[in-house]
This record gives sequence, C-alpha cells and structure tokens, in this order.
Amino acid sequence: MTDATMPRRDALGLALRRARRRRGLTQIEVSQRTGLSDKLISEIERGRRDVRFSTLGVLVENGLALSLAEFFASYYEPTRNGLLLPD
Repeated sequence: MTDATMPRRDALGLALRRARRRRGLTQIEVSQRTGLSDKLISEIERGRRDVRFSTLGVLVENGLALSLAEFFASYYEPTRNGLLLPD
C-alpha cells in the first residue's frame, strides 16, 4: 500500500510518528507531556485506534510542541486519492 492510498487512520498515525521522531521524542516522552498513555500513542501511530480531534490537538500541541496548522502543513499534503506524506 502506498502513502497515497493508505487509509486515513494509518496515514495520520504515520504522520504523528514521523513528526515525533523528527523532534527526537520517544512515545514515553510524549506520554509524559500529554498525560496520554504510551500504549494509546503507540496504537494511534500504528493506525490501530481512531483519534478524536481533541486528542490529536493534545498530541500535536502538547506532545510535539507544534500547532495543528504546522503539523498539517508539514506532514500532510492532501491529494485526490488520500494523503501524501513526505519523508
């Protein structure tokens, strides 16, 4: 499955993982910053859990120290067929 055709939940999880790794953070560090369990963060990153917009905001803004606008501009590029995620 290519990035452009993967389900949105998987694409969102992959974008979160890429953003976290680029910021040099572990799931445990993000967990400590957000109050969310590292298990939940892992499940979201692997596309195994849906994420509420409010939870996404906590992950991105508190956990990754990015605004939602920065996150979507840097890690999401909408395409017709799904989401294209830059490396």
